[in-house]
Amino acid sequence: MSNIIQKIRDIQRIGNHIPPMDVEVAEPHKCLNCDTEFKGNYCPNCGQKAGVGRLRIRNTIVNFLGLFTKMNRGAVHTIVDLLYRPGFMMREYLDGHRAEYASPLLLVFLVITLNVILPYSSSVSTVYPEQWTTMLQDYPVSYWLTRAWVWLFEDDRRTYLFFGLLLTPAIWLTAKIVRAGKYSPNFAESFHMLLYIISLMLFLELIYNQTKWIPGIGYSIYHVMDHIMAFVVFPFIVFFSVWDCLKLNWKKMIVFMILAPLILYLCFNVMFLFINFVLQMDLPKDIYKQINLLYMINK
Repeated sequence: MSNIIQKIRDIQRIGNHIPPMDVEVAEPHKCLNCDTEFKGNYCPNCGQKAGVGRLRIRNTIVNFLGLFTKMNRGAVHTIVDLLYRPGFMMREYLDGHRAEYASPLLLVFLVITLNVILPYSSSVSTVYPEQWTTMLQDYPVSYWLTRAWVWLFEDDRRTYLFFGLLLTPAIWLTAKIVRAGKYSPNFAESFHMLLYIISLMLFLELIYNQTKWIPGIGYSIYHVMDHIMAFVVFPFIVFFSVWDCLKLNWKKMIVFMILAPLILYLCFNVMFLFINFVLQMDLPKDIYKQINLLYMINK
């Protein structure tokens, strides 16, 4: 069994193949953007690709499809790597292999776009209560604050995005505490790691959600699956990715798995208490007592 696991790990660590230089750009030529003479696929001065010609419809279609499918910096290539070796892929990106992968911000944007285009059925029944609208109509700060709070939990995808971003300080602080060594990420690197994890989770959620349109499958099954996605799959992806990316040993990983959720819980409660403090300052006591934000989450 250990040999099989080791073989899988070896396959996961095979580097990506970088294609050789095109024959037509191997000779010196002039950049059409800055007039620099150079050899190669890209101008060393401004970065424009060699061989740029007049725009055609074919170029537009190819460039658009290439955003998703091209081997280097393609979203599909990046998602495939995230699916079977997320920690290794993120480690490579943090170590400087940026040209091989789509940037995490671009990937999040593309996955969110797919979530908007494709049909989606959320299991969350949270809606903004009508009585709150009536009670808070004279208190715009509290109204929009509660609106934003409930909006975060009206949709599974927003909830994943919210808690994923909230994990950034938790991952960063926990890595410092367990002393991850030279692989310890700074705050910006932790943010990029979480963006990749969020992209992967939103993609898996999108694929899983398309199965909800299959007739004949009961609501109770999907209700159980929703909880598995939220409380099993998402934590597993986070911890497995972090373990592989930061190259933690088992002892440090166990400490990490204990401390990171605690710090996440602390960050969430600080935000929750701040929102409640603002509401308490803005609203009369009788109205404030009727605003139960925690109940909205539990729904």
